[in-house]
Amino acid sequence: MNKDEVLLQSKRAYATWKELWRKNCKLNSMNQNRVPMDMLLNKGIGKTAVLVSMGPSLEKNLKYLRENQNKVDILCVDKAMSFLIDNGIRPDIVMVADASVSYENYCEKYIPYTINIMLVGNINSNPAWGQNWLGPKSYYVNKDNIHSENEFSGLSGIYDQIPAGSNVSNALGIYAGMVLNYDKYLLVG
Repeated sequence: MNKDEVLLQSKRAYATWKELWRKNCKLNSMNQNRVPMDMLLNKGIGKTAVLVSMGPSLEKNLKYLRENQNKVDILCVDKAMSFLIDNGIRPDIVMVADASVSYENYCEKYIPYTINIMLVGNINSNPAWGQNWLGPKSYYVNKDNIHSENEFSGLSGIYDQIPAGSNVSNALGIYAGMVLNYDKYLLVG
């Protein structure tokens, strides 16, 4: 897509989702015990991160993940968390970015496992995740080509920003690379 097409896509997404994003932003900003992004800066230096999405290579790599989960940091997207836990793998960080990703389908029954897992969420993400999460939480605001970060940082009081990634898998990679700063990245799924 060219610059004009991306801009049009951003404007359409904002027009479609703005009311839900505003509502979620306000609810997420009320979450207590948030970890600011600067407390997570460079936490990956000297380590390897495995970034896990829900693609065909995930099942093929379960054995590797099980055998190495204590040697690497496992970062996954929201929908991969339940699959990992069901297969004996505890992620270190779970990212939720979408405003409507189902808490009931992908998180609710796994809440007891979240006590030692960091949730990293887009401030506009489904607030049920953060409201029920037992472990630490950190939120960020998407910085985009229509400057919606000004609105959502103003509404939430959260000024930690990353460039918008268009989907949760991209956002996970951006966050890991720009904030956590791992020495090595492996992509699964």
